[in-house]
Amino acid sequence: MPVHLITDPNMNPYWDDAIDKYFARPADNLFDNLTYPNYHANYMIQKKLPNARTIYWRDMKNRIVTKRKTPLLLRYPPFTIEHGDVFFFQQLLLKKFSSRTGYARSI
Repeated sequence: MPVHLITDPNMNPYWDDAIDKYFARPADNLFDNLTYPNYHANYMIQKKLPNARTIYWRDMKNRIVTKRKTPLLLRYPPFTIEHGDVFFFQQLLLKKFSSRTGYARSI
């Protein structure tokens, strides 16, 4: 984040990345069992309110989440165990399991 945008000393100087947005997804049953790739492929995070006919949700950081009309095609670098245990297992957890807590991030 540019320095001139930091107005509060307690403000986080970093923008949220995709994993932060995943863990802050809306507290609705629809989002409970979504994996990281499914969330980002099927839902879009917006700053402005959509038109009146569009269904939307608010995530835990009050951002607007809408369903995409066409899912995104997500690509991941092909990590193998030779790239290091941490990268391989982190990618495996994010792609296969849903989570509401940040456990997968600390691996």
